[in-house]
Amino acid sequence: MTSKRPWWLYLLIALLLAAAAYAAVMWLGARADAKREPDNWLTQPVERGAVRRTISATGAVTPVNLVQVGSQVSGTIARLHADFNA
Repeated sequence: MTSKRPWWLYLLIALLLAAAAYAAVMWLGARADAKREPDNWLTQPVERGAVRRTISATGAVTPVNLVQVGSQVSGTIARLHADFNA
């Protein structure tokens, strides 16, 4: 025995489920945003003046490639594939 439910009823149920899922996602996202700490911005009025360049860093300065140069064999080093201060 088959039931003759109209197709639009299934469409309406699917749309209601999609709307409920969307509302749940938006509600959970709003709660997560409310718990987050606000961004602290330091603002300054605009003024004319000289452009200053300042670079600051923290931590240890380490090379990108570290090459240990030593002599464990007798002879002259023919080639060393490293730049100065590399």
